[in-house]
Amino acid sequence: MVQNVFAADTVASASNRALQNAIDNRQSNVQVAGSGNVIKVLSDDLKGSRHKRFILKIANGGTLLVAHNINNRTGYF
Repeated sequence: MVQNVFAADTVASASNRALQNAIDNRQSNVQVAGSGNVIKVLSDDLKGSRHKRFILKIANGGTLLVAHNINNRTGYF
């Protein structure tokens, strides 16, 4: 069981580093994995490609705007 926790922490750390790297380099349109807490759900963006928008608070204390494309739903969010 401890190995699973360690593996999850290792994956989370790698994901957090990839996310922080994207933030530090001011990259956009980048796919990363990670986790955070939704602190605000925004109105959907209905112009052009439709997007569900929300703000996440991430591990380093920063916030991240997420715009999830909802045009081609695959049954999960």
